[in-house]
Amino acid sequence: MKSRIIIRIIVYSLLSVLIFYRLKDFIFAGKRYSDIEIDSLKFAMVRIINNERQDNGIPPVSYDSVAAMSAQYHANEMKNHGFFSHYSIDGTPPYVRYSFRNGGTYAIGENVALGINYKILKIGSIKIKGGIDIESTIAKLNRDMYMEKPPHDGHRKTILNKHYNGVGIGIAYSDTLVFYVETFTGNFIKFLNKIPDTTIAGNFMDIYGQILYDSLDLVSIEVFYDSITDSLKSGETFFYDERNTYSYSDDADLYLPGNASTMSLNNTNNIINSEESEFYGSIYTERKGYYTIVPILSDGKELFEGANVSFFAK
Repeated sequence: MKSRIIIRIIVYSLLSVLIFYRLKDFIFAGKRYSDIEIDSLKFAMVRIINNERQDNGIPPVSYDSVAAMSAQYHANEMKNHGFFSHYSIDGTPPYVRYSFRNGGTYAIGENVALGINYKILKIGSIKIKGGIDIESTIAKLNRDMYMEKPPHDGHRKTILNKHYNGVGIGIAYSDTLVFYVETFTGNFIKFLNKIPDTTIAGNFMDIYGQILYDSLDLVSIEVFYDSITDSLKSGETFFYDERNTYSYSDDADLYLPGNASTMSLNNTNNIINSEESEFYGSIYTERKGYYTIVPILSDGKELFEGANVSFFAK
């Protein structure tokens, strides 16, 4: 008789442990959310990204606070307005958001990812929804991007781009979704004049810049034009942007260094080098809209974007 009681106690104890294990994510979900330290998660993700880069022989990135402002702004707006896209709710692309809204001047690349922020426990016909570890969710989102295979490996290429030396992380979450943003940056050019956020269409915008490394040469400056954009769809239902990517506008002007033949889609202005490491010139703003200045540099082997500055012509 006693042996049966002991066996029952052992069985019930094991069942209790098993049930507790199955329910732990649901019992402690509220506490886990309240204990989340977003800044700690961001620095943890930078360490993961640098481990991925190290595994591929690529130098690490440092934490970029301006890029982090842009990334966090976008994560917050996706959560608050119920959408997922590289583009902001007002329709502006990432490079405009980073520069025009956050004051950044570095070359940028953006990864965005969306995760499910809960588990479903099924007990017969009953379903119980609970939270999961946010850090694990975000790490998996990054891992999925890192493990992409060609030709659908744009996120992986951004993570492993050797011309980025900074990164900012944005994290926002609701009861059901996690919004994760990586904004990578490349610091190769210092602008010696303040480029205003706005100007009047029909005016010239002066630029004066310095290349920070003697090993780099200015190849050209591309100026991309984006018209005043329409807002993304928003409403009672969640909006998922099926483009799932972004790129610079096809509407562009090409400026070449002085004393070189000039090619341009719309005009024939030159950017003139005053010294080997410095350049200056004027950008004509023919129409109302956003203009993004992107110097193209060469390290002797590859061409890459050296900076990214946007302004608005009204």
